[in-house]
Amino acid sequence: MALSVALKVTPQRVWTDSMQKSVSGTISKLVAADRIPICVSGLRAAGHLLKYLLDNELSPATVTELETLLVKVTSTITWCDVEKMKN
Repeated sequence: MALSVALKVTPQRVWTDSMQKSVSGTISKLVAADRIPICVSGLRAAGHLLKYLLDNELSPATVTELETLLVKVTSTITWCDVEKMKN
């Protein structure tokens, strides 16, 4: 939750050269979490980071990585929903 808030309020202080790898790794872990509140927090952080990167035209590679991550999450959610409907 704190990462999401920090990326919303002051993304330029969080997304620094020395922190980029750590921040993107943390977001990936949060989004992949099996607990819904943790996953939602990761999705919020990814959204705030994407907004910052797109608004400032920064790091197209990171935008692509986050896009891929979001596609994976979407397909996983869809797959889980389909499996629940079968049961």
